[in-house]
Amino acid sequence: MAKTDTTLISVQRIYFGDVQSDGSFPTTWEKVSGKLVPDQAVMSLGEPEKTDLYIVESDFPYMSIPGSRDVSFKFNTRDFTVDMLVYAFGGTKISEDQWKAPILTTIRTKAVRIVTGPGNDDKVMVFRIAKAYLAAALTGQMVKTDTGSIDFTVVPLVPQDANGDNLPPYWVDIIFNPYLSPTVPVVDDETNTFGWTAIDNYATATDYEYTIDAGVSYDACTANPQTGITGAIDAGDVGVRLKESANGYHGPSPTLWSTEAYTA
Repeated sequence: MAKTDTTLISVQRIYFGDVQSDGSFPTTWEKVSGKLVPDQAVMSLGEPEKTDLYIVESDFPYMSIPGSRDVSFKFNTRDFTVDMLVYAFGGTKISEDQWKAPILTTIRTKAVRIVTGPGNDDKVMVFRIAKAYLAAALTGQMVKTDTGSIDFTVVPLVPQDANGDNLPPYWVDIIFNPYLSPTVPVVDDETNTFGWTAIDNYATATDYEYTIDAGVSYDACTANPQTGITGAIDAGDVGVRLKESANGYHGPSPTLWSTEAYTA
């Protein structure tokens, strides 16, 4: 039997999407918003099976024919929303607080994206799976001390493009992880601006968003320093942060707050 290695990977975010007919990745993803337990996933990567061919009167093969390799990802969540129940078990969403179970259990396929936690080099890995078999089970106890969880098993499948040609079962992107916030707040009450020192690899002002109400709402930055900081605003109420990327690779960074007040 072929050997299977399992690796624990820390997880920041997991997304589901619809499988595309041309094998591409969806443009809209549904984030698993509930608590991941314990913020980890298990990646299983099997050693390829092989068949050895021998010639007469030889103890050594003259050829090895490679076989299949088993790959899967397993994780669980306490995201007990109706949308997540549909992803996990099929069925029908009646409303935001009502789910109807399926009459027949069917094999479900979904696109899946898994964003890991940062490694020692502040990089994260993004596993992108265009088509995967999705199996789920409800485990644990629905009691006060144990809320239970939905256990998912994701098995990558081979998607096909519009011409029917096979595509890779999954992709891995290695990207910079913006856990750090921008630094060095610069308050200029005369020009009504707020500046900052950008995070490495994120130097463009439009990568950031700012707030003037202590984080209640954020607007996209247009420049660094950001203009239009008008009115009387207390110290600590103006801030800037790296905004969540459009592709969902990373969430917003911690906010850098102003250290001085603005006057009207």
